[in-house]
Amino acid sequence: MWSQNQQTMGIPIGPDTSFIAAEIIACHIDELFEKKLKKKRIDFVGYRYYDDFSLYFNSELAAQIALTELKSILSEFELRINDDKTTISRTHNKLESDWALAIKSFYFRPSENDQKEDIWNFFSIAFKFSKKTRIKVFFA
Repeated sequence: MWSQNQQTMGIPIGPDTSFIAAEIIACHIDELFEKKLKKKRIDFVGYRYYDDFSLYFNSELAAQIALTELKSILSEFELRINDDKTTISRTHNKLESDWALAIKSFYFRPSENDQKEDIWNFFSIAFKFSKKTRIKVFFA
């Protein structure tokens, strides 16, 4: 931060070796973060791009706990989160649509006789969702 005119609390930009060193440290932070949340039974999905995180949780409480854990881990490396750039907000978008979840989670039983019925049920679900889903196409 001091070497960058106090512009950021993130990873300093320098020679390409800085990116390698930063990524090694960040990957270790990712592992520690995931382990801590797993111990607390907090499920999440997300990604990290350099030192920017986008994480999605099932509740605001889980997000608050995760943020606290991340700050704790970062402090071990003498790093800090830039609170001015950090937000917790509700998303109106589901991570995955109902039809995709229904299709992905459908279980086909191992028995050949059962599978005949399973295939029928699978396509019944697929066609039910296809009637509900409208595709909109916009041209600019």
